[in-house]
Amino acid sequence: MKVYTQLKFEERVAISSMKQKGMNNAAIAVNLGRHRVTIDRELGRNRYSDQIEYMPDFADKKSKERKHKQIPKIEKNKAIKNYMLIKLRDKWSPDVIAGRLLLDLDLKITTETIYQYIYSPFGRTLNLASFLATRQRKRNYRHERKSRKIIIPEKVSIHERSDAANQRSEAGHFEGDLTFFTGNKSTNIMVITERSSRFSFFIKNVSKNAKVVGKNMFNCLASIPEHIRKSITFDNGTEFVNHRLARNFLKMKTYFCDPHSPWQKGQVEKTNAMLHRFIPKKASLASVDETSLKQIQNQFNSVPRKVLGYKTPAEVFNQLLENVALQA
Repeated sequence: MKVYTQLKFEERVAISSMKQKGMNNAAIAVNLGRHRVTIDRELGRNRYSDQIEYMPDFADKKSKERKHKQIPKIEKNKAIKNYMLIKLRDKWSPDVIAGRLLLDLDLKITTETIYQYIYSPFGRTLNLASFLATRQRKRNYRHERKSRKIIIPEKVSIHERSDAANQRSEAGHFEGDLTFFTGNKSTNIMVITERSSRFSFFIKNVSKNAKVVGKNMFNCLASIPEHIRKSITFDNGTEFVNHRLARNFLKMKTYFCDPHSPWQKGQVEKTNAMLHRFIPKKASLASVDETSLKQIQNQFNSVPRKVLGYKTPAEVFNQLLENVALQA
């Protein structure tokens, strides 16, 4: 019997992509190996707006917020909760508590459910983890091994990037990177630069977590017309481990620099340095919201460049968009 699991962010991205192609819910369910009801429920519960039916990042956030608000089973059952609290203080392990509970009170609960409660906001308030023989800052699930080294899957070397991308003779080849500021330890700005026009997108990330970076990267690239989405190049930071979102759902080729060779994506590195003229390296990003960052992006792209014949990146990029529209 197949056990139901909640939809992952990658599946939500796939749902969004298939809906944009006009596929119905039944076809989406078959493609994902999911039940039709799961897709119906997902699109109904996590609808974005009347104009935009479904956005994967919004749906993922809404689903997690809803899950966070759920009350644990133990919190609902006073008999189980009181028994568990007494036995934890007597130095019983969750496994022993779960097994003995069935004998003493004829009530059934799993060891995993007890662990989840201990590390939930309810259990943290009572400092229940202090009663465990081994304590962790957060729950590590049984049989789950910590990865010692994160390997970027399906990584393709920058040496396989096309001559058209290297020589900037074709539009649609991008480079991406994160730039940090001394006023913030984890909050950063993701910079995505189109090589031929030098047009840049600035996106604020609350952390360099791969899921956060992957979502924001996908949303930015998805806003660009398909005909000028050809490739994007990164360094080997593990924050770009979800590069396959661009490859699989936006049909972009993804490339990676050699280890310790960020200079190989020199355009975005230069853009990072130029950005610090607009946002000082020592600045705090706390006061930089989406609106102000968009204003900085517009100002940045409106500065004429000698390499562009003193045209601005915005002018060149907009011309690319017009050319694409005419060819469509």
